[in-house]
Amino acid sequence: MQPVVPPTAETPRHAATVVLLRDTATGPEVLLLRRHAQASNMAGVYVFPGGKLDAEDSTLDAATHLDQPHTTLHASLNEPGTDGPTAAGLYVAALREALEECGLLLAEPLDAGATLDAGH
Repeated sequence: MQPVVPPTAETPRHAATVVLLRDTATGPEVLLLRRHAQASNMAGVYVFPGGKLDAEDSTLDAATHLDQPHTTLHASLNEPGTDGPTAAGLYVAALREALEECGLLLAEPLDAGATLDAGH
């Protein structure tokens, strides 16, 4: 299969993906989603959960919503050309997309004993 070349160059957008693996008795398992057969883009293809960075992903109050400061998340991303809030936003986007695309909430409350509500 030959790759489809777009007629004009596109500017890359920030996006994030979650790759989840687990060990089982029969070997490792990988979480993949299958895109709807009628999707306009990559119909029927197996993909990792993920998607583009939304503006809200980079504006969360780190002290309230994240367990690490922007600077730590930025350093672990290893993308020196990306600013700190965008780097932290990419982590948020990956987690948001996992929740939106497959109902998987990868979070825990900051306060021990508190409960989580995915609607907040």
